[in-house]
Amino acid sequence: MTATTIRINTETKALISDRKNHPRESLEDVIKRMIAVYDADRHLNDDELKAVERGMQDVRAGRTIFGADLRKKLGL
Repeated sequence: MTATTIRINTETKALISDRKNHPRESLEDVIKRMIAVYDADRHLNDDELKAVERGMQDVRAGRTIFGADLRKKLGL
């Protein structure tokens, strides 16, 4: 395996580090996981993209409810 050095600012490094699943996870593993999630999200079909947009519209319009409030409303 060859290695390379990249230059990122301190804030970006902190953002990546904050996404570690465990303290000893390497930054490379975090970046690979983030890329995998990004790639998976890029493959949403049209119906899924429309559903996400409707959800975002609901959030912007305040048509959301916290999980705790929903459980209380449903008596759970």
